[in-house]
Amino acid sequence: MTIHARRLLLIAAAGIMSVFVAQLISRNFYLAASVDYAHVTAATDSLSRTRQALVSRIAVLESPPRLREAGEALGLQPMPVESFMLMEAP
Repeated sequence: MTIHARRLLLIAAAGIMSVFVAQLISRNFYLAASVDYAHVTAATDSLSRTRQALVSRIAVLESPPRLREAGEALGLQPMPVESFMLMEAP
């Protein structure tokens, strides 16, 4: 085998190893990004469920029957109609 053939084989082997290492690095980044994405997706789902539960709780707390019950428990009553005055805007 001539020296040129050996150099050519050495260069080809180095090229193949370089491609292999580059592919391994890109695969590692892909896997790391996939794991990060899975964590972010799980956190987003958890936060969405928490938000939905809070929105439901707000709806219950702001419902007219609930407000009426809270007002009655505090001894509040509606203002009499005579205390309201209608005014016209100029």
